[in-house]
This record gives sequence, structure tokens and C-alpha cells, in this order.
Amino acid sequence: MAENTVKWLFLVLTSCLSFVFVVSAESNSLMKKTYIVQMHKSAMPASFATPLEWYSSKLKSVMSKTQSGGGGDRIIYSYQNAFHGVAAQLTEEEAERLKEEDGVVAILPETKYQLHTTRSPMFLGLEPEETGNGGPDPVSLTNVSPWITTVGASTMDRDFPASVKLGSGRTIAGVSLYKGRRFLQANKQYPLVYMGSNSSSPDPSSLCLEGTLDPHIVSGKIVICDRGISPRVQKGQVVKDAGGVGMILTNTAANGEELVADCHLLPAVAVGEMEGKAIKHYASTNRKATATLAFLGTTLGVKPSPVVAAFSSRGPNFLTLEILKPDVIAPGKLTAIQLKAFSKYSNMTCHHKLASPGDLNYPAISVVFPEDTAISTLTLHRTATNVGPPNSSYHVVVSPFKGVTVKVEPKSLKFTRRNQKLSYKISFTRRSPQTMPEFGGLVWKDGVHKVRSPIVITWLAPL
Repeated sequence: MAENTVKWLFLVLTSCLSFVFVVSAESNSLMKKTYIVQMHKSAMPASFATPLEWYSSKLKSVMSKTQSGGGGDRIIYSYQNAFHGVAAQLTEEEAERLKEEDGVVAILPETKYQLHTTRSPMFLGLEPEETGNGGPDPVSLTNVSPWITTVGASTMDRDFPASVKLGSGRTIAGVSLYKGRRFLQANKQYPLVYMGSNSSSPDPSSLCLEGTLDPHIVSGKIVICDRGISPRVQKGQVVKDAGGVGMILTNTAANGEELVADCHLLPAVAVGEMEGKAIKHYASTNRKATATLAFLGTTLGVKPSPVVAAFSSRGPNFLTLEILKPDVIAPGKLTAIQLKAFSKYSNMTCHHKLASPGDLNYPAISVVFPEDTAISTLTLHRTATNVGPPNSSYHVVVSPFKGVTVKVEPKSLKFTRRNQKLSYKISFTRRSPQTMPEFGGLVWKDGVHKVRSPIVITWLAPL
């Protein structure tokens, strides 16, 4: 009798546990999270009166029939400035279904970012010792002494696109400022390797710290490196020293999807945390994993606010350097779809190309001499706009440099009307290469005002 009672109790307990597991699984599948849904506004059918009405319809179409209410009940916030879309509450299954809908550009899970500020700590409720940096974790200091103000540093209309093409056929977007002499062949796949044990716990090898990469393993391969501990560019040097041909720099949870374009010392592309996990999973589960890296060059999107040239005096500004119009991009062929990704103009086309990124019409002038001594002269172009008196005449003065001679043509700018534009070119001829960058300036003077463009000259060292 006692034995039968135990068996009966065991069956009841097992049934209860099974029921709990089923209910728990169903609850997890129905658990809602906040997602940022980016939409192509130009894809909205004419039958909808407003974008919000269209967004609500899209959400309702992926909701299960058991869910009550309409798609609008799930919307938390609607975006219409930086990009178009909504923040909405969705289950994982609904988010996956929504990805396949027409007009959906991207779906990103909500990410919590740490606030970095050096202003108003009392108002923001921050402790004075933590402002401007992360922490209190090790190696979380961002703005080291002397501290640099990074609040609202700039709104850039430029992107530095690069891509990772995996052997699986998938192409992943990233960023890079690499412009060295070594490029990977676009039609050739290179062996891909990740030295970490898994994608969630970085170790010295996955971080590509100095002395952690085995040349026998990474030589001739593209190496995946996690961000953290050491400087981003230094990781590329470690890969290069070990014989690697390229690097994929992947964000971790500490960086999320924030991408930073760097001037790397070998072909390298930075990608976000989510894409980084996908790449590492591919490399870790496929013995014959391969990839190649492509660099698209600097591109321009929306026209930013005018940048005013620097002054050596505090008088009113009578000469500015005009920013390029949106129909101009630096070298690199982009399709209309690619342009849409970083421009609010859906019908934007590129009518002109620049000879080099150095011809971007910015007040600052940067000159980079390559190691190749056959290139003796570099010439950059600028356009000035007269926003002062109609009749204005400026002459140019350039500071001397040890390594180059500088020639400006023409040497004077004579304006006859307000808003008139005049162009000039600056030629830098190699004389005596320096081991360190040289700094100086170009100044336009009219006897009253001085408009200065800072100049930096750099000589690339052999790789």
C-alpha cells in the first residue's frame, strides 16, 4: 500500500513539474522586449494617412491572433528626425517576423548606454569623481589627463564605410579609416581565425594583447580581436607583428553598437557587438572559415552647418570656407540604396568626385606624404566665400616649414560682390622629410581681418 502511495505521489509531482515547465516556456516566448524599428519612409503605401498609422499596421500584422489590441498599443515612441521608425514592445518571434516585412530597414533590441558627461553633474545626479568616464570597473577611464571636453563634440555628415565578406557569402557592414598600401584582394578569401574561447568572456588572446598571438596560427590570416584593455590600433600592430594579413575589431558588451573608425596599421574593419558575435561564431564553428575586407572610402551625406574659419583676432567674420554640397562625395562608388543609409535625401545622387579626401573644403588643411619619394608634390584645393563687404581684397601668408616649400595660387583673392566664391590651390613640395609632424597655418589678410586655416604635414613611415 505504501509503495503504491509513493508511486502515485511521484506521478502527481512529475505531472506538476511538466506543467510548470510548459507554462514557463510559453511565458518566455510571450515575453516582450523593447526594440528599435527603423523604417524606410519612402516605402509607405499611399493608402496610409500618416507614417505612424503605417507603423501600427506593420506591428499588428506580425502579432499573434491571441494578442489583444492593435499595433499602436505596442508603440512607445515614434522617430521622425534622425531616422524614421518606432520603439515598440515585441516578443522575439514577432521581431523575427517583422524583419521580413517590406519597408523594414533594421530591428535592434534596446541597449542601455552609460552616460559620459563633464557638465552639470549635480543636475544629472552624478558623483563628481565619475563624470566623463565609465567605471568603477578596471580600465574604464576614457578621458585621461589632460582631460579633453567631449560633450557634443560634433555632428558629422561623413561616414567611413568598410565591410567584411565572410566565406559563407554574408557581407557585414563596418567602419575603417585604413588607407595604407596593403589591401586584401576583393575576390580572394583569406583564412579567418579567432583566438578566444567564446564570444562572451574575452581573454588575453581574444583581446590581441602583445605577445599573446602565436605566429604559427595567425600568419597569413585575418584575425578577430575583441575591443578592450589595449588601444584599438595597437591590436592591429600585434596582429601585423604575428604575421596576420588583416584584423576584424569586434565590440563587446562594454561598447555595444558604437563604432569608431581608426587609421589602422594593416587592413582592419571595426564592427558592432551583435555582428561581432556572428563573425566569431562562424569562425569558431567552421574549420575552413574565410573572409575578406573591403574599404569604400570617405563619403558625404547631409550638408552640415557651415564651418567658420579660425581667426587670430576677435573681429567679425568676413571670410568663410564653404562646406561641400550634398551632391559631392569623396572617392568610392556608392549605390542609391547605400546612400539612403546615411542621408535623409532618398533621391540623392553623386554628380561629382574629389581627387582625394584632402580636397574636402574644410578650413583645416592636412597633408600626408607617402613613403614613396617619387611623389614630390601634393596639391590641395579650397574655395572661399565672401560674406563681408562687396569689394574685399585678401592676400595670403603661409608659415614656413622645414620639410616642404609651400606655394599658393593665386596669392590674392579679390572679391567684387557679397557671397562671391573664389578658389585657390596650395602646393606642398617635398624638401626634407621630418620624423615628426609639422604644424603651421595659412592666413588670408585684408588689412583688418585675419582668417587662418591650420596646416599639419605628416610623413608616413615605412610599414
